Amino acid sequence: MLGVLLISLVGCSVVENPIDLYGHYRMSLGNKSFALDLRRDGTYTETVTISQGRVRTTSNKWILRGSCTNFGSFLVPKESTPFGTPDADGLVQSEWCLGPEKHFGKIVLILNPDRPGQFEMDRK
Repeated sequence: MLGVLLISLVGCSVVENPIDLYGHYRMSLGNKSFALDLRRDGTYTETVTISQGRVRTTSNKWILRGSCTNFGSFLVPKESTPFGTPDADGLVQSEWCLGPEKHFGKIVLILNPDRPGQFEMDRK
């Protein structure tokens, strides 16, 4: 039991350095796939592909503040948030804070710890 607890504690940590966050992330949820590019200049592009092949894109600025990565205007799947009114595609567009964590060496951006959905870095 103690071994499992120690592995859990060692395997997960908060990311505190923006240099660790630059890169390309992916997430799939329901009938949507999300791609997120975080660039060194403090900008990002989020691309959402919806099941009918339609694509929605948003770009803005991002900044790491403490344990929160703030995004200026972000498309969030309705399954991941109790806030806002979803549009016809089931997305809520809003300012958003994602929690950056390292899970067993892999960087993830958590949308909401109580709901489904997290971005996983797939390349730097």
